[in-house]
Amino acid sequence: MLTTIKQSDNNVKYNKQKNRITVQALTTDKPVEMGTTKTVDPNYQTFKPYELDNNVFQALKDNDKLCVMLDNNKDSNILASIHRGNLTVVVNKGLYGLSIEVDDKPIMQEFIKLVQHNKVKSVQIYTDEVTSMNKLIEKIGKIKAISINTR
Repeated sequence: MLTTIKQSDNNVKYNKQKNRITVQALTTDKPVEMGTTKTVDPNYQTFKPYELDNNVFQALKDNDKLCVMLDNNKDSNILASIHRGNLTVVVNKGLYGLSIEVDDKPIMQEFIKLVQHNKVKSVQIYTDEVTSMNKLIEKIGKIKAISINTR
């Protein structure tokens, strides 16, 4: 069973000079929604409101298999991955961020257009290591996958 944590109104920007997309995936200064699921299919996910503890990322472990997909489509919409070498994770106090190096995959040009037209609605992270109590997410241990959602 996976836990899904979703945050809306994320800061996603494309820097043409650096050929990079930056994503503010989770930040402690905004509310989130959390739910459990067996699949990344959003049709089978229900969410409840939560807050993130200021120290939520302190126990976060690296994942050398981490990937970022577009709209929960793990089959053909992989934007970036640690394995492919175009994904860098940035953890700084109350921020979990991503830096995606633009490569020559066809999905990337589509994604750049979505970012430039402010079409990103939310970012979801999938984890099987989370500690929460009373609507407060206290700790995230390992992030398995991330989805950047436009719907």
